[in-house]
Amino acid sequence: MSGSDNPNDPDRDWSSTADAVALGDPGDSFGPVPGPTRIPRWFSLAGPPEERPSIRATCRRVTTPLVVDGRLDDAAWASAEWSDPFVTIETGGATPLESRIALLWDDDHLYAGYAFEDPDPQAISREWHSWVFLTDPDAELFVAGPEAYVECGINPLGTVYESRWEWLEPLIERRDHAAIERLFKVPNGLYYTARPGERSGRLADLDWEVAGARYAATTGPVRLPGREPVMGWSAEFALPWSGLASILGSDRAPAPGSSLKVQAYRAHHDRSDPERTAAMAALWGPGASPFVGWTWAPQGNANVHNPECWVELTLVD
Repeated sequence: MSGSDNPNDPDRDWSSTADAVALGDPGDSFGPVPGPTRIPRWFSLAGPPEERPSIRATCRRVTTPLVVDGRLDDAAWASAEWSDPFVTIETGGATPLESRIALLWDDDHLYAGYAFEDPDPQAISREWHSWVFLTDPDAELFVAGPEAYVECGINPLGTVYESRWEWLEPLIERRDHAAIERLFKVPNGLYYTARPGERSGRLADLDWEVAGARYAATTGPVRLPGREPVMGWSAEFALPWSGLASILGSDRAPAPGSSLKVQAYRAHHDRSDPERTAAMAALWGPGASPFVGWTWAPQGNANVHNPECWVELTLVD
């Protein structure tokens, strides 16, 4: 194995069974891309670091529903609490391009707005529910509940993917066999193996959708706090509380003062190295290219799927 913990690193050595993704059907040769789907069946990724960052943020209530067009020109975004610039996912270091997020809420929705500096926001993926981060810049939002979390992403073309991740250990502890059976019947699933200290991992339904969600993205000049407009792209999400019911345990908006665990992620692609780009495409399919992850809260490694390291978001009036 190479020195990288990043599963998207084309230089990574996949020969170690401790770190590789799934085998295919019985009789398939070993490899990270079983069959024509190129979607692995399981991943083994690093857990949270011993020292975990603590970031808190505020999400303000709006009284008028937002227009979700990706432009961030609703007046509410101007008064929202915008994040500090995203940092490198592994170390929390500075990034060469600025990225920010703001969140708002009302009785029906949780809203997310992204403003990204990007001199060349190219995208190619138009397949709904594809892993757009493998080929394109993307903006992602994670929202966690007690036993599950949602992952939503969009590229500059407006192509969206959504996944629902559920931890197995709570289901095993209360012997919820029906829920376990349901999870393992998911036709398009991905399993993350147990992290250090866990007896079991979590399983994603890659076909799951946030019912009633709206998404939009647009490219062009964006306004970042304290700066003149720069070239880039922006995105908006509107996630209905009712669509998050299986994550948060209620189909109604949380009460003011409630907190959510959230994370924001940006995939930024670098196609300047033809050899690395070709290696990434060979691993993940046509159009895939090397990328780095920038996040609101650093993770201590390349794995964004560690909710312990996410942001604590408090909903206020």
